[in-house]
Amino acid sequence: MANFPAFKVLEEKVAEDSALRHVHFLFGHDCARTLVLDEPTPPELAEDRRDDVVGVFNEVHGQLERIKVAEWRHHDEDEGSAKEHAVLHANSTPYHRRGWCIAEREWSNARSQSSQAPMLPARFCRKAETGDYTFGHPADFGRVAQLHSEVFESRAPLCKKFRNSDLLEPEVVALSAALPMFLNLTELYLGSSFLGDAEQQLAEAVASLARLEVLTVSQTACDCRASGAFLLKAIAKTRLSRLCLEDVGLHQEGYVALASSLQQHPSLERLDLSNSARGAESGRGLLYWATFEGYL
Repeated sequence: MANFPAFKVLEEKVAEDSALRHVHFLFGHDCARTLVLDEPTPPELAEDRRDDVVGVFNEVHGQLERIKVAEWRHHDEDEGSAKEHAVLHANSTPYHRRGWCIAEREWSNARSQSSQAPMLPARFCRKAETGDYTFGHPADFGRVAQLHSEVFESRAPLCKKFRNSDLLEPEVVALSAALPMFLNLTELYLGSSFLGDAEQQLAEAVASLARLEVLTVSQTACDCRASGAFLLKAIAKTRLSRLCLEDVGLHQEGYVALASSLQQHPSLERLDLSNSARGAESGRGLLYWATFEGYL
C-alpha cells in the first residue's frame, strides 16, 4: 500500500526536493545496511496491520489527515459499495519492478565495498522506458533517473571492492559494461557464475582496471572457445598482487597461456589454484612452475 501526499505548501516542496537530492547519502553510506525485500507484505501479515495509522493529505480540506489502514476503503452510501480512498492506493507491483526500489538498491551498491556493481545510468533509463521498472507517479521517473546518474558519477570513483555472485550471461554483460567506470577498484570477486559468450567482454573490462590488485574467480565456468582469455587480459594490464582461481573450469590452452603470462607479471605475490588444475599436463606444469617460483 502506498501513500501519495500532495504538497500544497512551498516549504513542503522545498523540503521534499532537498531530501531527494540527498537521499543517496543514506543508502550509499559505508556504515549503512540495506535490507532487500523480494515480495510485498503477505496478506496474512497485512491483515494484522489494519489498525496502523498513516498520514494522508486531504485535497478537499487542504490538510494532512491520520487514517487507519483499514479505512483506505470506505463505504459509499449513494452507490452502496466500497470505494478506494481518493489518495491511498494498493500497490501490487512486485518490488523488482518498482523504480524507486531498484534505484535505492543501486545506490546501496555504490558503497566503497558492495555485493555487486551498480547499474549504469543508461541501462536504468532503458529499463524504465521499456516498462521493466514502473513508478507510482510517472513524474518520478525523470528525477529518479537524474539522481541515479548523479549518484553513479559521484560514487564510482570511491568504489574499491565488488563481490559478484550467481551471475548469468546477461548479468555478466551488464557488469562488463559498468566495470570500466570504476577506475579505483582494487578488489573484484566473481563467484558461482556463468560467463558464456560474455567472457571476452568481461576480460576487456577487467583489463581496464589499472588499480586492480586482487582478483578472485570461484566456481565459475569459462568458455572453452576463449579459454584463458579472461585471465590473460586481466593479468597483462593490471597490477595484480593476488590471483585466486578456485574450482574454475579452465581448459588446457588456458593453463599454458596463464603460465606464460605469469612469467611476465612480477607484481603477483600469491596464486591460488584450489581445485582448478586437474587432468591436463599443462595444469601439472603450471603447478610445478608456480611452486618453484614460490607462488604456492
